[in-house]
Amino acid sequence: MKANFSWVTKQGISNSIPPFNTVGSNATREHWLGTGRARLGLVPVDRRLFYITGGFAAAGVEAIFKGNIARDASLAQSQMRWGWTVGGGFEAALLQNWSFKLEYLYVGLQDKSYFPPVTQLPDFQLVRRKVTLNDNYFARWAEL
Repeated sequence: MKANFSWVTKQGISNSIPPFNTVGSNATREHWLGTGRARLGLVPVDRRLFYITGGFAAAGVEAIFKGNIARDASLAQSQMRWGWTVGGGFEAALLQNWSFKLEYLYVGLQDKSYFPPVTQLPDFQLVRRKVTLNDNYFARWAEL
């Protein structure tokens, strides 16, 4: 079993489109990601491992809506999102206690609704449902 936890600075921003308030913008930010995975592999040569991996994932995700910029109206809500992960990799033993690893992970997080179904403030109306978030990670590192 393998577990990882990382701080993340991933974000996406888009402008609102008609019929909603077009001076607003929507942002989704991922602040952290954790995974718990099992690995199954093959050792074709001594001290070399090719493997597949899979398990669960969790992330801290924030949705932000900014309305009329002149009045600085905004809403933000954070939620923990659960999901799954699958991937594969290669690990090689370098020295007695050191190894080098290349790994790819796909993370699929559950769709989640943010804010009440319809939120009305003086400057904007917001409808934000089923925010989808999926990640692709490629990592390389040495570990002890």
